[in-house]
Amino acid sequence: MPSISQVIHGTVEVLKTHLNIDVAPFGIALSRARVCKDCEHKTNVMIGPLKFCQCNLCKCLISEKVKRANESCPDKRWSAIK
Repeated sequence: MPSISQVIHGTVEVLKTHLNIDVAPFGIALSRARVCKDCEHKTNVMIGPLKFCQCNLCKCLISEKVKRANESCPDKRWSAIK
């Protein structure tokens, strides 16, 4: 289960994405998602009736994390855009 600070961080980052603030270019987000697709740290989680992929290391929703320019993989498989 994510900590309260992880939930707050995730919520802020999702809002930034939807406001188009510090969003990674589509090609980079797609490349990151491909890396995460077969990762052993990826798990499926249910949030209400919806299914999402979550990283077991940082507890982020992968579909949102890969879109954020300032985010990086906790397993160092991809990095933030400087």
